[in-house]
Amino acid sequence: TVDVAGKTNEALALVLLPDGGVIAAGRSTGTPDTAIVQLTSQGQPDPAFGSGGARDLVGLRVGEGLARQADGKLLLVGDDGAVPARFAMLRLMPDGTTDLNFGNAGLVTTASSNDPHFAHAVAVTSTGRILVAGEAGVNRNFLLARYFADGSPDLSFNDAGTIAVDFERQLDAAKALVIQPDGRVVLGGTATIGTDTGFALVRVLP
Repeated sequence: TVDVAGKTNEALALVLLPDGGVIAAGRSTGTPDTAIVQLTSQGQPDPAFGSGGARDLVGLRVGEGLARQADGKLLLVGDDGAVPARFAMLRLMPDGTTDLNFGNAGLVTTASSNDPHFAHAVAVTSTGRILVAGEAGVNRNFLLARYFADGSPDLSFNDAGTIAVDFERQLDAAKALVIQPDGRVVLGGTATIGTDTGFALVRVLP
């Protein structure tokens, strides 16, 4: 267990490091803050990361999803807390400091409409592009956005940089994503059809 800033924390996403270490990201419950922790392969806080192995990202709601780029930089996603909310993606350097050369002082925000957007998962393709999945719209559709490695939107993706999937004009949310060896992207989450809410899967061509 790791205490981050004396708050109640919950881990929502994990990545495994090449040396066997682990990074966990999540939220500080009851606050708009994000917690991130790096552990060594022995399960101890890694002093090379943040402050004593952890960072408390005050006011940033980006602990929903976590991915590691080939250069060791970390991507965290969530929303920006605005009204309406937008996808938010923060990039950290391998030592846990914020990468100020990414987006606007380390943060990239995205909205495909004037409706709320909430990101839940992030992954990096074999070519270095970034995929972020979540939910957006009045009736909450699956939304997938693709970016270049520097955080700029990849407008060649569906000619807009994003793609939305609506099951039956009710509440849908993409909570996870994986990239298949052939480059196709599978989104997993929930969809509501009629009065029933259940598992939902969507596969998107690269």
